[in-house]
Amino acid sequence: MAREAEIASVFGSDNILEIAENLRARAEDPFFGPILALFQQASPTSLALETELLRRARGQSIETAIQLEYSLACWLMHRPDIVEGIREAVIDKTRNPTWQPARLEEVTAADIDAAFNKMHATRLFTNYL
Repeated sequence: MAREAEIASVFGSDNILEIAENLRARAEDPFFGPILALFQQASPTSLALETELLRRARGQSIETAIQLEYSLACWLMHRPDIVEGIREAVIDKTRNPTWQPARLEEVTAADIDAAFNKMHATRLFTNYL
């Protein structure tokens, strides 16, 4: 892949704000511009959580990584962004959701920690089995 090093430099951070800044710095690039556009449409909370999920799953067994992802998906089902995203994509079809929070910079460490709280995730995981 010709752009492998550049892709790694853009997405190689564990910090979602750095990744966003890396994409914005390449907004005019025909390869990264469309990725930035998709990135800007996504739920800020989901972007931050996915980045943390990838960081936490690194080096884990596949079973542990899948359980982490499943627990996180269950937690997200109880958040307003899932309903908002579905409403906008399926019902209204405007593709202009109102995320909570609206900006990536507004997603806090407490939000991330709440999603990955072991007892919460375990409780949700067992509720869906």
